[in-house]
Amino acid sequence: MNSCLKRSILTPFLNELFELIKNEALKYHPGADACKPIYRDFRQGDVLHSLADITKAGKLLDYKPGYSIREGLREASGWYVENL
Repeated sequence: MNSCLKRSILTPFLNELFELIKNEALKYHPGADACKPIYRDFRQGDVLHSLADITKAGKLLDYKPGYSIREGLREASGWYVENL
């Protein structure tokens, strides 16, 4: 394991992800601006903290992400609106 990994609390990441999705949804549904995240109690098995790291995939498989989360959401949002 990479000793320089830092434990990440997922809530700030999930809040940012919610805002990214909401901003993409606004292009198609102006009322999405009123949407707020709904927080619930954690359930058994929920990941509260993460040490996720793709370094090993990069080394062994020459994996390099082609998109950031923001870019991927932006590209995928139109497809979801049209197909779901």
